[in-house]
Amino acid sequence: MSIGKWKIPLFLLILFFFVYCAVWSDNVTSRYEPFCKALGKEVGASRTFAEKDGYSYSVHKPSFLSFTGNLSISENFVVKENQPAETYVNLCIWLRGISSYEMEVMLIEFEAGSTNGVASQFMVDRHGNLLDDTSENRRLYEENREKIENIYRLSYETWGIPELE
Repeated sequence: MSIGKWKIPLFLLILFFFVYCAVWSDNVTSRYEPFCKALGKEVGASRTFAEKDGYSYSVHKPSFLSFTGNLSISENFVVKENQPAETYVNLCIWLRGISSYEMEVMLIEFEAGSTNGVASQFMVDRHGNLLDDTSENRRLYEENREKIENIYRLSYETWGIPELE
């Protein structure tokens, strides 16, 4: 093929890339700006953090050319020697596509006196129902229901997610 025959396909490929980048940039700005502002922060770096009332809030914008970012809320904790048994909860919300999302609860359990935690995680729907409902996940969920419901409430109050009916 001569060089002249490659000009149009190359031009179209470059044009497609620029359009894709523009759509990506607009998506990141329009979709994630409200979540950052809800934390009292401006959209800037790829991650935005805030702490309030014993919880850490995070907005992680998508990596370049990806459309999946996440929001998270986690209990602040400090691992200490001889601490009592305790479980800490984290809620991660992955924003998918234009208006959908997936949610995961992570529980970090510390035995009394231990500085090593064991993490368990399971997917939940927007109503907080287990999606991977095994007996172990059900037990952990029930034991920590109050903390999970509280972190759901904080997520709704901060970002309006999950959109409770």
